[in-house]
Amino acid sequence: MDLERERKRIKYGLFLEYYSCATSALATYYYKYMYKEPCMTSLQRGENWMDEILNGHPIQCVNAFGMEPSLFMQLCEDLRSEYGLQPSKKSRL
Repeated sequence: MDLERERKRIKYGLFLEYYSCATSALATYYYKYMYKEPCMTSLQRGENWMDEILNGHPIQCVNAFGMEPSLFMQLCEDLRSEYGLQPSKKSRL
């Protein structure tokens, strides 16, 4: 009788361990692939948004434009000087 109880206790312990691992794996998968937290939550639009991106955290600029703020500003300057591209009337860049 004692041997049977010990076997059940071991089986129950293994079940709990496997259940815990499976739950952890499921939670990891959910937060990595299913749960999507919005990354662009700015309420700004147009020029105000550009100012926020260029003067905010550099990673925001990399995410939005694929380059750091200094490189983006250099690109704008090169487009003006080398190719004659002019900013719109509403833009300060």
